[in-house]
Amino acid sequence: MDPVTVVFGLACIGAGGGAGFWLKKADERLQKLSDKAIVLQEGQAAHFSHLNTEVNNLRAEVSQMNGLVNSLRATHPEIDGALLVHSTINNLESSSPEDTLNLRSETISALETILSSISTEAEIGGEGLLSASTERLLGRLLDLLEQRNISVDGLELNPVAAHRLGHACLHLRRYAWAELSFGVAYRSSPGNKNILEALEHIALLRGDDELRRHWLEARMTVSPDQPELLRAHAHLLAKMGDAEAERDVRRLEALGLETAADRSL
Repeated sequence: MDPVTVVFGLACIGAGGGAGFWLKKADERLQKLSDKAIVLQEGQAAHFSHLNTEVNNLRAEVSQMNGLVNSLRATHPEIDGALLVHSTINNLESSSPEDTLNLRSETISALETILSSISTEAEIGGEGLLSASTERLLGRLLDLLEQRNISVDGLELNPVAAHRLGHACLHLRRYAWAELSFGVAYRSSPGNKNILEALEHIALLRGDDELRRHWLEARMTVSPDQPELLRAHAHLLAKMGDAEAERDVRRLEALGLETAADRSL
């Protein structure tokens, strides 16, 4: 064997050994990378599993919270109404005047809800009808509606809601709104004693004797022999210089209920 062949053979053996050694090291590194990838995947799987568990727990808590809020709103109409009114106020404030009518149904729903706890037989001019927070929210909403030139008639409230709004506005001393609200309710129930008393009370507060006489006589049509009405009517007519006051006094006398003040008329 000549020297060239020997050298070439040794070179091939050395190259083969080097290549084998490199391949072995490369295989070891690939195995390590594979092991690391497996560990990383397992870690990520555990992480995502934990994350999914946390997300599901959070969803369950949010769902439970929503359920509690819905239950609270269902059992406390004033709270539900306050939330609806607050949302309506925000929507009105962020909308253009042209969009006001589009929010009418939302406004009606908010008003009907926040007023639902008010009795249509509430005492006229009574105290404690609304909470302080409800007063503020309702006042803000009415201010916004006035700015947009929306009246009670424009809202198209049903008679019961209008009746309740009348009581609320009377409590807030917003007599124009109260009168219009009771007026809407009156058109549906002209013989309702509570509505007639409210309209007479507003006329009294305004110092409008003619209008008060109108509503007082409407009340007397429903309750003709009620002493308080006869007496109030007699004193009002005497104040206005109307001789018809004597007829009320005679009726009180016939009922045996006249007083010295009545006879002095």
